Amino acid sequence: MTTMLGRRRVRAGRGRPGTIRLILLALLLAGTGALSGCRDALAPIPEDDDLLDRLNAIPGIKAREIPSSMGFGRAFELDLQQPLDHDDPLGPAFRQRAYLTHTGESDPMVFAPNGYASYAWSAQELGLVLRTNTLHVTHRFFLDSEPEPMEWRYLDLRQSAADHHRWVTLLKQVYGGKWISVGASKSGETVLFHRRFHPGDVDASVVYVAPLLFSVEDPRFQPFLDRIGTPEERAALRGFQRRLLLARDSLVGRVAAWYAGRGEVPPFPVGYILEDAVKGYEWTFWQYRRAEIGDIPGPGATYDQLLENLATVEGGFSTARSLYFYRPYVYQALTEIGYPLREWPHLEDLLLYEAIGVHEEYGFPAGLPLEYRYASIPDILQWVQTQGNNIVLLYGGADPWTAGAIELTGQTNAIKLTRPGASHRVRLANFPERDQVMATLGHWVGLDLLARTVWPTTAPALRDPREGELFVVGGR
Repeated sequence: MTTMLGRRRVRAGRGRPGTIRLILLALLLAGTGALSGCRDALAPIPEDDDLLDRLNAIPGIKAREIPSSMGFGRAFELDLQQPLDHDDPLGPAFRQRAYLTHTGESDPMVFAPNGYASYAWSAQELGLVLRTNTLHVTHRFFLDSEPEPMEWRYLDLRQSAADHHRWVTLLKQVYGGKWISVGASKSGETVLFHRRFHPGDVDASVVYVAPLLFSVEDPRFQPFLDRIGTPEERAALRGFQRRLLLARDSLVGRVAAWYAGRGEVPPFPVGYILEDAVKGYEWTFWQYRRAEIGDIPGPGATYDQLLENLATVEGGFSTARSLYFYRPYVYQALTEIGYPLREWPHLEDLLLYEAIGVHEEYGFPAGLPLEYRYASIPDILQWVQTQGNNIVLLYGGADPWTAGAIELTGQTNAIKLTRPGASHRVRLANFPERDQVMATLGHWVGLDLLARTVWPTTAPALRDPREGELFVVGGR
């Protein structure tokens, strides 16, 4: 989640007043009004109907069939009218988007309550290796699931968990087999939030690289980052950061050209954007490993080579669209799910810019309160440690977010594995214990999952919707 928020001390209330003009990526199609058909019928939908008809017969759901991007099964785009406030089910509603890959109604369902947006081509490792049903649900307030107006107070852990509970309750009318929830990073956190509030919805969960943070300046992460790699590798990374800032006068114009070449307008002064990207370089390098230490340009490199490496590691530079995409995450980070404290003593003498206030940077209403609820995450952690059975936790040993890894206490049957040297991209296929984990997962759900598992020759390269031309800021 290496957004600008993570590259400085968070100062939610500071900065000049006003908001950013943001480029909207999708029409806000979900309106308010009375929620029709909000009673979630529990009777199975008759099996003699076509699947599309059966999906459309579920109260509140509109389904349309789309081409499958997985190479197997049928695929559907689903929209569900959700209460904005689940405590007021007849009040304002919004449309929540999901994508379903169908292989068979009695097959296992891999349930992916996304922490961000979902797409027709979203994929999950477990769904791919089992070639089974998969349901991806876009998180409330993200693209294609935005209320109108954006009443931010309804973006919290309990409301989003209620969204996901309703999806499970409704789709179980068609899919009566075993359900396994999965998610990576913020999506992994979302899996745990759903499990905590609705523990009976699924039979088991596989959670990748999901940290739990306890404040908006969680102090555990910088010391962990200071231990990743060898002293020589850290020196190479930090020396390169300094060379970038020392070359800022020659790089600013090149950053401006980067935007112009993509038809983008820089959302902030280009010097600020460059400095912020440099501050994030070391964290993002280890998080994603888009490059290796040997790829870092040496002292004789050209300015173009310096910028190319920076843009490669960072995934590009912030745009108005990426800021808009991350806005709900930033709200959640500042109010419930927390963020790391970051400091850069090796750069302090070269930094020129003060942080822009979060309200201005992300276009929040000027009076929107951003008060952190300190009780939320300790409650989640206590549940995971004392009641969170049938959960697999996977982490990468060289991922900075692993500083917030969940510590198990032995009070449940949950499993935690950390792959030495692995990044935030680590998947179960990377672990030598993958067969044992799949066998255990099958034991939990009462199915021989290992027998139907087909591991790839290399770990799945799952496409990340937040990396590419549209969303150029790397994220959790």
